[in-house]
Parts: sequence; structure tokens; C-alpha cells
Amino acid sequence: MKTRRSYAFGLLFSSLLLLSNLSFAQEVVVKGVGPDKNSALRDASRNAVEQVVGTYIDSKTLISKNVVALDEIYAKSQGFIRNVTVLDSKQGNNGWEVTAKIDVNTNPDSQLMSRVAMIAQLNDPRIGVVVTYHGNEKSEDKKSKYPIVCTAAINENLIRQGFTHVVIPQSNEETELNGLKKFENVDFIVMGKLDVNANDIKLPKYSDYTNENAQEFSVVTGLQRALAELDVKVVRADTQEIVGEFHVEGDAMQNDVNRSENTAVALASSRAAEKVKELFKRAASSVEGNVQIKVRTDSYEQVIILEQELRQTAGVQNVSVKSYENGKGTVFVSTSLLPNQLFKQLKMKPNLNLFLENVSANLLEISMG
Repeated sequence: MKTRRSYAFGLLFSSLLLLSNLSFAQEVVVKGVGPDKNSALRDASRNAVEQVVGTYIDSKTLISKNVVALDEIYAKSQGFIRNVTVLDSKQGNNGWEVTAKIDVNTNPDSQLMSRVAMIAQLNDPRIGVVVTYHGNEKSEDKKSKYPIVCTAAINENLIRQGFTHVVIPQSNEETELNGLKKFENVDFIVMGKLDVNANDIKLPKYSDYTNENAQEFSVVTGLQRALAELDVKVVRADTQEIVGEFHVEGDAMQNDVNRSENTAVALASSRAAEKVKELFKRAASSVEGNVQIKVRTDSYEQVIILEQELRQTAGVQNVSVKSYENGKGTVFVSTSLLPNQLFKQLKMKPNLNLFLENVSANLLEISMG
């Protein structure tokens, strides 16, 4: 009797586990093409993952000018598939075409969904990365070479995370908070200050150990020790709020000064990229989002009224009037509301006569009567 109960309990547990797994799978029917049947199935798997991801992220974020956005996710699409059922397959002059029913793993804890969630919650922001050299040694070679190495490492890491709008600022000049107007085309700015130093590694002569006045290390080892130090700030471009700041170092020893410095800079850059990734994860987990409102009105007073009404709107945390010129104003809002939800709230206010012109993931364009 006890054995039967154990068996029944085990069967019930397995059934619940199966149902739980099924609840985190999204089933789609897709087509795939390729030179052979297996290649066509791999193409179908990629298409299935792309279709599921597209339900969580606006399709415009899937492609950028130079790369297939989220390409790393799609390249690993086989790892996100639970089950494949081939519904139809046929061979033509140009290869194979298959139609398949595919279950994609949408468990919130899965690698796929954690990456998708981070992008979706941040609305795939535009990120500008700039690293400048601030070492005591005014080497033109260091000033031109090492900032590029750091910038490239951080950019590549963000792209691997699925962010598609990683842009290169027009200038690599020093950019403090009062110079953020140079970056009006981005939502976040990653600013780094780099210093690189290298020294010969020398050892004392044996006789120096018995001489209390010995100061010089005169035995040259032929090795160079380099230290790269990088101070980073991540800033919201609209509010100038510092999302986070940190300091990382890279230490390397090689038999050539250039190799030693290159290794140290690469190590510091890699550590900085990981820190930036963690900052964006924390930003994605926060409730607030940023919405830009572009408003057309003949009066600046109307913009002020809009600002006041926004501050009294539930779900709005912060409001900042960015500019007003030639009948066009720009207002930035930190809010838990989506742009279309925010417009509905504003439309209900008796002091505002609003007309919707355009709405997107983080932009609201309106006119005021």
C-alpha cells in the first residue's frame, strides 16, 4: 500500500512538473530553409526564437544598421528549444524547406528571457560610450590608442547583451556632466577616464642585502609591469542623474612595455564592461522608466502647465523641461507608465487640451490647443 502511495505521489509530482514546464513554453509554427534538411530545421529554430522574442521587444529593436541585433541569442537558438515537430518538409531546386511546430522555453529564469527582460524593461536605450586618457604621461600614442581599446571592449559587451543602439560619440574630448549636450542623441552615457603606467621590474644585487644604505635596484629582469586604472561614470543623458560609478584596474607583466600595457588595458576594460552590465541590470529592475515628450504649442506657459499636470499624475516620479524653441518643447519624464498610458492620463485632465501625433516605446509626441 505504501509503495502504491509513493508511486501515486511520484506520478502526481511528475505531472505537476510537466505542467509547470509546459506553462513556460510558447508554441509557434514556423518555416525554415537551408541547403539540407538539418540546416532548414536550424533556420526554423532561429525563426521560432526570433518570433517569440518579438512578442516581448518591439520589432524595430531587432535590427541595427550594422549587425543583426540579438545575434548571440539567435545563434544559440537551439539551446532555447524544448521540442520540435516537423509538420511538412520538401526539397526544391534551391534546397530544403520545412514547416515545424516548435516549443520555445519562456521560463522567466531562463537565459533567453533574462536577457530579453533586461532589454525590454530598458526600452533598448541608446548608449554612448566614451573613454579619454588622463594619465600624467602625455603620450600621444596612449591618448589615441588605449581609449579606443576600452571603448571597443565595453561596446562589444553591451552588444552581446542584446542592446542594439550602442553609438560612438562624435568627440572623445573630456566630457563632464556640464558637457552632456554633446550626447543629446543617447539615453545613457558611459564615461571612462583611463590612466596607464609601466615600469621596469628590477631586483637588488645580492650585496645590497648586506648594505643598509643600498637604495638602487640594479639587476634588470627584462620584464615590464603595467597598471591600467579606469574610472567610470554611467549617466542618464536627460536628467544628468548618475546611475553608478566605479573604479577598476588591470595589472599585467610582460617582457615588452607595449604588450604589458595592452594586456593591462584589455583586462581593465573587460572588468569595466562587466560592471557596466551589472549597472544596466539594476537599472532594468527599477520601476521607473524614461519617457520623452515632444510638444508643439504657441506658448511656453502651456509647457509649464503640462509640467505641473505631469507632476500631479499618478505613476510619475520626476519631470524635467529640457527646452522650448520656435513653438516646440521637450519634456523628460521618469515614470512607471508606458507612453500611451501616460497620454491617456493626461487626456483626462481638464486643464489640458492635447492631441496625439505619435507614440513609441519611449517617445510621446503631442500638440496642445
